[in-house]
Amino acid sequence: IRVKDTGIGFKADEIASIFDSYRSTNLVLGSHYGGSGLGLSIAKQLAQHMGGDLTVNSEWQVGSAFTCTFLCDRLSAEELALVKQSAAPTSPEARSSGTRQVLVVEDNEINRKCLCFILKKAGHTCFVAVDGLEAVNAYQQQHALLDVILMDTLMPKKNGLEATQEIRQFEKAQHLPRKPIISLSGNALEQDKAAAFKAGVDAYITKPFNKEQVCNLIDQLCSTCASPVLMANLGGPSPAMQR
Repeated sequence: IRVKDTGIGFKADEIASIFDSYRSTNLVLGSHYGGSGLGLSIAKQLAQHMGGDLTVNSEWQVGSAFTCTFLCDRLSAEELALVKQSAAPTSPEARSSGTRQVLVVEDNEINRKCLCFILKKAGHTCFVAVDGLEAVNAYQQQHALLDVILMDTLMPKKNGLEATQEIRQFEKAQHLPRKPIISLSGNALEQDKAAAFKAGVDAYITKPFNKEQVCNLIDQLCSTCASPVLMANLGGPSPAMQR
């Protein structure tokens, strides 16, 4: 990361000490611009703790250029797509017609945060679970609050299909209305989609997906209560076909 300004800059004999704690290169300028003399020192230490550094190139009365380096994990194509989608503005067509309570079930932290960001930006409220076991427990405790579930497929402890089956069994045993479950998967094969619908999902989205696709699908499912006609249009068998 490089930040460049056209401010007063630093004199050559001051550069070596600007990262020292409580150090002001010029008492008159320090009193004019404010600051405790800790900002650069803390920023440099943070960069070094992350395996990088904070350096500066500066010219008096011309300006300064600060360069911050640090080590980070490389995003997968799927994670990068979600980050790009979450940063893009939401179109009016993709905005929710009403606030929904969404349970986001995703073990990948970056994917989970991006999904929640997209949903909150569209006006929804998010609950989160990091695996299928947490999802089942969350649904059993908060089913009355939830409108829809976004369920990842491959997760530790209990996968998405197993969690979906348990949720459907719980609904049947407790005589509860069926809540829409949207399966999120990196598998695009027809046999994977068929397995998901057999487990009890109402819609299937293949990763990477765009936020309009997710938000529109949530609105459709919640407003129609996953009718047989809608289910056929979403590429899954209707409840009648599943029986």
